[in-house]
Amino acid sequence: MPVRVLLHMMSVPGDAPYDRASLRLFYPARDTVDQQVRDSGLYHPRRERAPLPVLIFLPGVNIPQHSYHWLMEQFVAYGFVVALPEWIAQNVPGRVSLTPGIDIEALKQDVFGTRPTASALAPILDALAQMNASATLNGLLDLNSIVLGGHGAGGTLALQNARPDWCAGVRAAFAYAPNPLAVLALGGWRNGVLPPLPEVPVMLVGATEDGLGDQHNTQYGRPGSAGWETVVAAFDECYDGGREDQYVAVLEGANHHSICSPLDDSIGRVFLDKPETQPGDDLRRLIRACFAGFLKAHMHGDAAAQGALAGWLRGSDSALRYGAVK
Repeated sequence: MPVRVLLHMMSVPGDAPYDRASLRLFYPARDTVDQQVRDSGLYHPRRERAPLPVLIFLPGVNIPQHSYHWLMEQFVAYGFVVALPEWIAQNVPGRVSLTPGIDIEALKQDVFGTRPTASALAPILDALAQMNASATLNGLLDLNSIVLGGHGAGGTLALQNARPDWCAGVRAAFAYAPNPLAVLALGGWRNGVLPPLPEVPVMLVGATEDGLGDQHNTQYGRPGSAGWETVVAAFDECYDGGREDQYVAVLEGANHHSICSPLDDSIGRVFLDKPETQPGDDLRRLIRACFAGFLKAHMHGDAAAQGALAGWLRGSDSALRYGAVK
């Protein structure tokens, strides 16, 4: 099945020139090449299972879109249309970076929980509504069935913003390496405090060699703990549990950037990461399997997938440093 991309530009909060961001929409395409396809390169979408649920993926800081293409194409194969933004901005004044879109004011302790912390979320939802009404997509997207996902800071934002009152169609959220301390510190949170997160089906995936997570712990209130331990702490402290649809997995040998292929080490803080201790391709297959099982279970309602995921996390697979369900 061909996977194709539609390109879109959207207005985002901020002063020019940082008030525009791009969006890539990955969709399943028919492989028929008619005259329109020859003239435009624009493939018609497959509609056998339309409307399709939507996955919004928020990237890590200074991670370009192409580093996630391999995973976005897999999500399309699992029955989703996938929205992947890219935004150059100054989340910290004077520091230009690729950003998932962090609303620092919304992170402040007296504001947190009252409005979205992901400043790209509303523009993405508006863009999706516009694109869904286009002649090309023509209702392909099920905007009442949305899952938020992300990596690093983007993963933290996905978990924080998985609220139906902020994103009406959101049904679940997942994140890779979502140590939240650096994001929370932008809002003035100190001493490693972890505030509550929305109670939806979630999956958090940590990495034993997460060097950036280790650095965030040292800087922001949990010195002496590994980055992956803070991911587990977020799972333990930020969710009430008792639902049997909230999961955490810590992958043995993975690092903060194992989700990225190819990895661009010319920007950002890749140099702070630890080396992987398992083959990268094997780790990416495992990352894909984690999220595939979760999406099948809680976006497609597959009870067998839910049972298999829970059984794996409660078992003794050597690929896992830690796993839990609650």
